[in-house]
Amino acid sequence: MKRYIQYDDNELLYLLTQNDKAAFTELYNRYWQKLYAIAYNRLKETQTAEDIVHDVLVGLWVSRDKINIDLLENYLATATKYAVLGKRSSSRHQTKSAAKPRQCL
Repeated sequence: MKRYIQYDDNELLYLLTQNDKAAFTELYNRYWQKLYAIAYNRLKETQTAEDIVHDVLVGLWVSRDKINIDLLENYLATATKYAVLGKRSSSRHQTKSAAKPRQCL
């Protein structure tokens, strides 16, 4: 049995491109807490932070055949920050839309 915990990020990324689910699981376990901290510290919402981390990591799996990442930790942190910004922007837009009175014709 392979000991994925011993592999570095580049080795795991290579295995990921080979559809290795255990490599993805190791990356997930390695980074979810760090990514959660990034998202939660900006949003202060547990469920939303968890959803963002899940989406970022699933996005890594979905795009595994197109991966060209030099520094995985930086890539994931940046993806998480952009997802948080997107969530904030989306939330503000929804709040503004809900606050506007609807016109009746």
